[in-house]
Amino acid sequence: KAAAQGNLVKLAGLALASDFTPRRIAVQLSNDLYRLLTPRLKRRGVFIETEIEYRVGAYFVLAVNVLRVDWRRLVKMTNRDVLERRAKWIKEAESEEGKEATLRYFG
Repeated sequence: KAAAQGNLVKLAGLALASDFTPRRIAVQLSNDLYRLLTPRLKRRGVFIETEIEYRVGAYFVLAVNVLRVDWRRLVKMTNRDVLERRAKWIKEAESEEGKEATLRYFG
């Protein structure tokens, strides 16, 4: 579900970037942040309230009030992200080394 939301935001960003003015992009971005930030942080143990305080033209101010932090959950999720990122980096490094070795052998 989170990946689908992330892809939706990326697609919306592409559509906005290709067809909209900076003001329209700011409006859409502020609406998306306002709507998506709360559930995404909640899964990590950070409970917030958000409100669009100011929006004029291509500028907006998003107020974020942190209500509560479940530190155990936040640290657990952050650690999981770090481990996943490290595994991805190692996999990419091994893949690059394999490509270089192949080029050296067959190049």
